[in-house]
Amino acid sequence: MTDKKNFRNLRCFTWRGRMRRLPYFIWGICLTALMFAIGYILPLAIIVGLNLDAGSGRTAQLMLCFSLPVTILFSIFTFFTLIQRLHDIGISGWWILLILFVYSLISVGFRDVGEIVVAVIGLVIMLWPSDSKDNKFGINVPENGAFFFKPEPKPMGQP
Repeated sequence: MTDKKNFRNLRCFTWRGRMRRLPYFIWGICLTALMFAIGYILPLAIIVGLNLDAGSGRTAQLMLCFSLPVTILFSIFTFFTLIQRLHDIGISGWWILLILFVYSLISVGFRDVGEIVVAVIGLVIMLWPSDSKDNKFGINVPENGAFFFKPEPKPMGQP
């Protein structure tokens, strides 16, 4: 049986705290792989298993029924990890709105350019060095000290 406290402390379920570069990178890979597997591979396996016609409307509806909720759910988790990464840099998580705004402005006429700009911004955020000291968003977790779970705050007076 899974320990509910540890499951609740998974880093992708909160926007509070900080996340260093390597955990952010690993969470990004894990979330992308899970989203791809659940949102795209699973419905395709069902379509093949049910022997549905690839061009039929039922196939498109089935793909949409799986893909849309999975994409929305995993986007929320991705935003949570991005906000934690911004906190680690020392920037408020509200800056994510600026990234979305820039993407939406550029994507209106030039979708490819918007995706490139957001990819470059994401790369800069991933490679930007962490705040070396504690900041208003949390304590400075030692390098790779908390990959999958939020670090528990230490009681006052204990090392």
